[in-house]
Amino acid sequence: MARLQIFFLSICLLGFGCQFEKNWYKKDLSKIDSAAYAQNILQGMLSSYYQGTPPAEVVLHEALKFDSSNAALWRELGVPYLKRGYLQKSYFYYDKAVLHDPATWQGWRGYNYLYFYRDFDRAIADFNATDTLTENFTDYPQGQSVDYMRGIAYYGLGDYDSAHKYFDKYINEILKERDESWITPKAFLYKGLTYLAVNEHAKATQYFDKAIEYDGSLADGYYHKARALLALDQLTEAKDFLNTALAQFESGSFHKRPYIEVLDQIYIEDIQKLKMEIDER
Repeated sequence: MARLQIFFLSICLLGFGCQFEKNWYKKDLSKIDSAAYAQNILQGMLSSYYQGTPPAEVVLHEALKFDSSNAALWRELGVPYLKRGYLQKSYFYYDKAVLHDPATWQGWRGYNYLYFYRDFDRAIADFNATDTLTENFTDYPQGQSVDYMRGIAYYGLGDYDSAHKYFDKYINEILKERDESWITPKAFLYKGLTYLAVNEHAKATQYFDKAIEYDGSLADGYYHKARALLALDQLTEAKDFLNTALAQFESGSFHKRPYIEVLDQIYIEDIQKLKMEIDER
């Protein structure tokens, strides 16, 4: 009898019989219930497993079986690959997220193009699309204004007039209801860099002053102001600002982001090189 049971089980496992067993755990759900079930799986995964681990991957792919139109599921699958530098695979999943919910995720994809891949043209295209998708509303993917990020993208392309346009748009929109303290100091920093790039050194210092005023902990504002002051032959002031930049940098306070190098990120070698240039004057 035991041998017959083993033989019967082996047939089932090989797929020759026991078709009824395949339906034991099949859920007969409506489209609405399937969508809710997939969303519940996503929320449970986020609270139960570390992002990008094998269990998380299995759970997310299982959830997609219930609702393959859930954009958040596709996006969540792409995040670990983005952080690990597997950009082609990451963008496959982000593209799926944008396909199913462009109003939510197109700006986020643009954020990734800007910071992770420095594909400024594609980033701008995604940011521009958000103006059509969310009319009369400025999107803030990852907490950053698409206008501010367009300014950075145009700065990266060397189109400084367009960079000024979008930095000003971002700044002026905030100033309609708030004061300057609500503006990210990095907008002033990058706006100063656009002037520095075209040798308008006095204008650049005005924006570096604002960057320092609203975030005096960052080395970047001091360092770039020292560059501008050197160009203006104000050597004593340049040296003072550079010394402050060095102190802030050594404390670990400078513009940086997880996983990536920011545009025009400063390093200790930059500070040392500028110090030599000032000393040689």
